[in-house]
Amino acid sequence: MKKKLSKAMALIQILTGLVVLGAKFIWAPVCQNMLALENGSTVYMKCHWTGQLVVALGILLLVTSIMTLLAKDYSKFQIGVIIIGILMFLAPTSAIIGVCANEEMICRQTAVWIKACGAVTVISSMIGLWGGASQVSQVKDW
Repeated sequence: MKKKLSKAMALIQILTGLVVLGAKFIWAPVCQNMLALENGSTVYMKCHWTGQLVVALGILLLVTSIMTLLAKDYSKFQIGVIIIGILMFLAPTSAIIGVCANEEMICRQTAVWIKACGAVTVISSMIGLWGGASQVSQVKDW
């Protein structure tokens, strides 16, 4: 039963990784606007860089979650997934990069999706660790 719970949480994490990528590329993409500087040149706004980070974290979440399904020791991978989830939750905040200050920009929708996916990732990892606790005690060699 506990092994099934751990596997189910890993499947939820895979779906979360796909939702992150879908949100970034399909239904809630970050702004494509450029920020004009006083000297006339343009640079990407910070939501662009948040989007780049989120893509990397989404791919990392997918890979780690797939490795979790194949691993015998669930807990080692889930510690990494918790870290990915925390980074994902913080990425659209000013704690890491952030998004545009304008409330009407589309990247605000992206931020909501990414924060929700980060929260689901952390919660599913914690449930999976709790559910897989008996598996960890069976592993004699760390």
